[in-house]
Amino acid sequence: MAYTRVTQLKSDNNEAENQCGILQSPIDSMAAAQCTYDTVLPILEAGNGMSSKASVLGNLYVLVRTRRRFEGRSETFLLNLLCVGGGLIHRRLRPLFALGFCLDLRHNVPMSTRFSFDLFATSGKARTGLITTPRGEIRTPAFMPVGTAATVKAMMPESVRATGADILLGNTYHLMLRPTAERINVLGGLHRFMNWNRPILTDSGGFQVMSLAGLRKMSEEGVVFKSHIDGSRHELSPERSMEIQRLLGSDIVMALDECTPFGATEAEVIDSMRLSMRWAKRSRDAFGDRPGYALFGIQQGSVFEEQRAESAARLRDIGFDGYAVGGLAVGEGQKIMFEVLDYAPDMLPFQKPRYLMGVGKPSDIVGAVKRGIDMMDCVLPSRSGRTGQAFTRRGVVNIKNSRHQNDPRPLDELCHCPACQNYSRAYLHHVFRASEMISGMLLTWHNLHYFQELMANMREAITQDRFDVFEKVFRAEHAEGDIEPV
Repeated sequence: MAYTRVTQLKSDNNEAENQCGILQSPIDSMAAAQCTYDTVLPILEAGNGMSSKASVLGNLYVLVRTRRRFEGRSETFLLNLLCVGGGLIHRRLRPLFALGFCLDLRHNVPMSTRFSFDLFATSGKARTGLITTPRGEIRTPAFMPVGTAATVKAMMPESVRATGADILLGNTYHLMLRPTAERINVLGGLHRFMNWNRPILTDSGGFQVMSLAGLRKMSEEGVVFKSHIDGSRHELSPERSMEIQRLLGSDIVMALDECTPFGATEAEVIDSMRLSMRWAKRSRDAFGDRPGYALFGIQQGSVFEEQRAESAARLRDIGFDGYAVGGLAVGEGQKIMFEVLDYAPDMLPFQKPRYLMGVGKPSDIVGAVKRGIDMMDCVLPSRSGRTGQAFTRRGVVNIKNSRHQNDPRPLDELCHCPACQNYSRAYLHHVFRASEMISGMLLTWHNLHYFQELMANMREAITQDRFDVFEKVFRAEHAEGDIEPV
């Protein structure tokens, strides 16, 4: 079946070579991240001067990749094989390249791009750094747009990337129900399915399942719940969550946990936190050894410092590639959230990325970064865009308000997004009132652009060790409010 697929992909050799850029130099070719699986395979199949041994090895490699449903596919391996078999490098160097692609075959990811995190600078507790994955780099602090059902609503993937996003978040609960993780796996994984070739983080599904209230039953084993779509029965355990996220091909996988609701008693929090820690260990065991992929543990403990400390200690003992602060942004309010963040991130390993789940508003994000958080996600930019709210340097603009109907000015004169560069407030007001689809598209693009620009400005401020100055300016501009009406 693999050979048949290669034959079906057969195309003009020169055209495929030009797409990959391999006619320039082998070394440059191997660095070309844009060279894709589908453009290299026709060259391999066509031969390109390969020896018979290299062709056999190439077919074997394709069989392995097909069997794994292209999970963690590596263009570097294919290009190395092409160089060796095609005689594009000196024969004395061929053993080195051969060793490289044999290691890749064993580990299923390029050996030079394992998951890693490097801290570059700090400013107070604020940090900036770089997460490296086989599918690309993630600049931190990072905001992850939410693609709940394999799409960021009202946005094309290339448009999301254009806003500055390095990584997206996918939702395990929604994807396991529809179209199912198994179907996505058969279709080549979530990246190919949604046409996003950069890193993806998937949540474990626990938060959504816990919010189902009367539709779920929890035990030590896991959660049994009914689908909100059709009432069908499903089970979610740590092992099943790891399986689903593996089938999706997630680059960063989250351990299954129970999100303790705000307002729970300390006794309830202890029981819930310790259950999550047992699930964390099972998640770690089920995840196994997957070079190039990362598993994050989730700290719980609600608003109780002692329970947060116990949770962090247990997670450190298990050992994870990154750590999340869970159980916040669940109704406790910003003041209490910041009080917890004053100590919770410090309990987690300094040299690992820290992820605050489900946050949030711009002021929440700035406050979280100030307290040592590296990653955040929230549906707010896209959800607000669809409901007529735009985030700007001077706070939130409600475009539905009649004050904008005759206003020829942009949302923000300093913003370079398409909505601000090409459309007036009056137009944006009109299309929202007329329920035109372009309204949600433009406002979502603007909001995501604003959030990514905010992250970039914070990274720069941290690098220059002036985060405190940045925060003062940010809060002063927000306090001014929107510009005066015309």
